[in-house]
Amino acid sequence: MNLIHNPIWPSPGQPPGLIFPAHQITAARYQQALACLPALGVENYREYFTAEAFVSQGQAINLAGPDDWRAKMMNDAAGRPGLIWAVRGGFGSSRLLPRINWRAWLDPRPCLLGFSDITALLLHLANMGLVSLHGPTLSQTPYLDQASRDDLYRLLAGRALWPQELSGRVIEKGSAQGVLLGGNLTLLCHLLGTAYEPRLEGAVLFLEEANEAPYCLDRYLTKLELAGIPDKITAVALGGLWGYYEKISVEECEQRRDLVFRRLRAWGKPFLADLPFGHGQSNRLLPVGAEAALEGGRLTVGISCGTK
Repeated sequence: MNLIHNPIWPSPGQPPGLIFPAHQITAARYQQALACLPALGVENYREYFTAEAFVSQGQAINLAGPDDWRAKMMNDAAGRPGLIWAVRGGFGSSRLLPRINWRAWLDPRPCLLGFSDITALLLHLANMGLVSLHGPTLSQTPYLDQASRDDLYRLLAGRALWPQELSGRVIEKGSAQGVLLGGNLTLLCHLLGTAYEPRLEGAVLFLEEANEAPYCLDRYLTKLELAGIPDKITAVALGGLWGYYEKISVEECEQRRDLVFRRLRAWGKPFLADLPFGHGQSNRLLPVGAEAALEGGRLTVGISCGTK
């Protein structure tokens, strides 16, 4: 693992930079998300995109723009310190990995915030030794609970957030420490065996997912096992397995939960579930690449959050 460096955290009143690394959204949904910013203490923001992000590209996956265009947006945003906030995830971030000028992120070390599909970018920054933030995309803010909004308010106000304890449900007892790495289960699996595979040795592995059928969840967990991930990590921290927009029955929820719990329990590592992060209303900020500890029903994140 590289030497860990903190990003340049947002300072009070500093406008966040808004980017579209993946899917587009409608202009109406974007305006709905922007309407949440004043309550988070944000008066101004910088857009590193044009109206192109809201216009269909005529492709089945509806990216916010061509790959080179989105990569340039990332490179432009990296030129200033402070918060760089992904507007949404969806699909397409991993296509940018070989196109982004990652050296530009080493100085002035901006702070990237996002989750879900943005996992691909967060984990590569961790491979570079840079802490980033797994947390709400801008488009998720209208649906967040108060605790998640409070995290964002404190971050944008330049206040210290870590160390911080999150409570969950103990599935396998034990205690462990390690670098906090992970994110979306699907994206993590798709990075394995590539040049951008995360370095998970000694990691506290955190996972979340949404909209995946039980057989898909089982397939992804099998992929992690075949890649030897259970032998590398020190503990598992599981967040949400479905989203606020997903219409599934209580029985279906329990089927997914039972499947994932059974598979992860077999890894024989301390295992904490039902933590408040993911696609639901609770999506607390997690510093990817920082130190973490799991003990009892608590995940403590951001212990010695970076060495510089």
